[in-house]
Amino acid sequence: MNNRLKVFILCVVLIFVAVPAEAAQSTDQFVKELKKSNLNGYTYDDHQLIQLNSSKPLEVVSIFKKEEAYWNDYMVLVHELKNGKWKQSYRRSFEDRSNLMFISKGRMGASDKIVVGTYEGSGSFLEAFLIGSPNGRDIKLMHQKSELYKGNALIIDGVLFYTNGSIVQQKYRVQNGKVVSAGRATGRDDRFIAGNPKIWLGLKHSGKNAVYVGKTTLYVKVGDRIGIGRHGLNDSRGYAYRVMSYDGGTTLDYDLNRPALVAKKRGTSVLSLEPEAYGDAVEITVIVR
Repeated sequence: MNNRLKVFILCVVLIFVAVPAEAAQSTDQFVKELKKSNLNGYTYDDHQLIQLNSSKPLEVVSIFKKEEAYWNDYMVLVHELKNGKWKQSYRRSFEDRSNLMFISKGRMGASDKIVVGTYEGSGSFLEAFLIGSPNGRDIKLMHQKSELYKGNALIIDGVLFYTNGSIVQQKYRVQNGKVVSAGRATGRDDRFIAGNPKIWLGLKHSGKNAVYVGKTTLYVKVGDRIGIGRHGLNDSRGYAYRVMSYDGGTTLDYDLNRPALVAKKRGTSVLSLEPEAYGDAVEITVIVR
C-alpha cells in the first residue's frame, strides 16, 4: 500500500471518529422541533435536560398538555439519542388534572432523577412522581407519593425529601436500584433542607396542639435565612402550620429550593404564624437591618 493511500484511509477514519452520532441532530435542534410538535392534540408545555441514564447527550424530559373544558390532560415524555436518532424511551399520561409541573431533580444513586407533580385543592395537595433509571439503561417510574398537604419534593445530597411546607414528612434514597427509606424524619431534617439557618421559628407539641417556640420580635441582616420547623432536633411528630406576611413580600422572600424565608432588603415585616393551620395565629415582627 503506497503512502498516499495510507494517508487517505487515515483521514477517512479520523472523519468518522471525530463526528459523533448526535451530530445528526443536536439537542437544541431536537428541542426546537419538540416545541412545535402537536401529538394528537397535546402541545409542548415545558422541558428539562437531565442525565437519567448512561446515554449521551443528556435526555430530554418534556411535559405536553391538552386543554379540556374543566381539567387538563398531560403527558410526560423522555427522549434520548440512540444511533443518531432521538427516540422516546418513556411515556406516562395524566388525565383530568388542574396542572402538572417539574418539582425537583438531582442525583440519587448512580444517576439523576426527576420529580413531576400536580397540585390540587385549597390545601395545595401534592401528588409526586419520581422518574429515573434503576440500572443505567431503562427509564421508569421509581416512586410515587400522594396527598401531601402544602406538599413539596426536594432532592438534596442524594436524598428525596417529601415535605409539608418546610416540615419533612418522609425521606428516601436509592439502594441497589430501588427507592428505600432513609430513616425517620426529624427536626434535624427540617433544618437541613432549609440550609441550616441561624434563625429558627420552632414548633413543638403542647398536649394535642402545636405551639410556637421563640421570640415575637426578630432582628436580622440582609441575606439571613429564617427557617420554620420542629423545635426539637429529634422530634418526629407531624405539623401542619401556615404562615403569611403582611408586607407583601417586599422585605422577605421565600426560597423554594431550600425552604426558608430570606431577608432581601432592609425593612419590617410582620409574619402571621399559625402553628396549627387555621388555628390561633402568633404575630412575629421581623426587622431587617
